[in-house]
Amino acid sequence: MKYDSINQIASNGFNTLEDAVLSEKARKELRKIDWHVVKRLVVFLYYNSKTKKTNLATRCNLGYDKCVRYLDWMENMDLIRKEKDKGTELISLNNKGMEIFEKNFKEL
Repeated sequence: MKYDSINQIASNGFNTLEDAVLSEKARKELRKIDWHVVKRLVVFLYYNSKTKKTNLATRCNLGYDKCVRYLDWMENMDLIRKEKDKGTELISLNNKGMEIFEKNFKEL
């Protein structure tokens, strides 16, 4: 949500612009982890390293915003790495992500 003035911020129950920004950030974070989604992402990235986020979301049957939230979570859990290549961001599993695939999903 964009705010055009301080009056709009106050009318929405926020005391400061910082409170409004923090509220927006909290709304964009994952509230509950769907492990089936994590599994789809890990399996896809294992077989398709260095994938763009848009392609990853499409191939894993996720909306782009939801995919980005899961990727942010996976990065915080140190399962993936993000690399820049010619202005695009490429996603791949790191060693810890590979270990999780090997231990849990290899039989798929």
